[in-house]
Amino acid sequence: MTPTHLSSPPLYPRAVALITWLGVLLGFACLYLALRTVDFDLDAMTDPLNQLRRASLEKADLIEGAMLCDIFGFYLLMIPATLYLWHWLHERNPFVMAVATVCMLLYILTGALGGGILSVLWPSLIRDHVHAAQDPARLQILTEQFRLVTQLVYTGLWGRVEYLLVGVWGACVSALTWRDHKAFAVVGFIGALGSVLSGVGELFSLRGLADNAINVYMVLVPLWVAWAAGMAWARRKDLW
Repeated sequence: MTPTHLSSPPLYPRAVALITWLGVLLGFACLYLALRTVDFDLDAMTDPLNQLRRASLEKADLIEGAMLCDIFGFYLLMIPATLYLWHWLHERNPFVMAVATVCMLLYILTGALGGGILSVLWPSLIRDHVHAAQDPARLQILTEQFRLVTQLVYTGLWGRVEYLLVGVWGACVSALTWRDHKAFAVVGFIGALGSVLSGVGELFSLRGLADNAINVYMVLVPLWVAWAAGMAWARRKDLW
């Protein structure tokens, strides 16, 4: 049953949609800039150290821009959509939606913190690497520092924490929308599965699983969120 006593300002759903679409665009801008740092070599994307191996001052600027887009695109600008979905779905199952929303907000916090760390340290280390080109000992130190920072964020914060969190959120939202909009729910379940499998791959050091599953998350989940924003724009309350 659609919760008829809940209401929101007429412009609120469309504001949520616009903010969410901007976030999705910034998310894909992040991917584009990251690809430019490795000269659009898709295989090189699986190892962030390739950004250091192809280091240049221009690419340091690109990776800084990519991480700033990441902070807002994949994370902070998803807050309105998260709260909007909670607003419309929590009466169907308050506990499930509460768990889902907490997971998503923790995902946003964890992801944004990781992106913030990389937006400062990666460009700095890349620039230092370029300037130390004739000092092998300094290059080795910088490479190890880059590796440590990358493992802290990629594996510690993102791989072993945030992918599992967003997977739970996606699965819960999909389950609660299944009866009204099955196509939307199916895409959400696939995105959630990709996220969870990537997290499992990182937890158990299954590189093949993690690297392949993350591609599903990086592409499908933003598009699925953009789809949800389209529903908000149309204010299709019947779908919720």
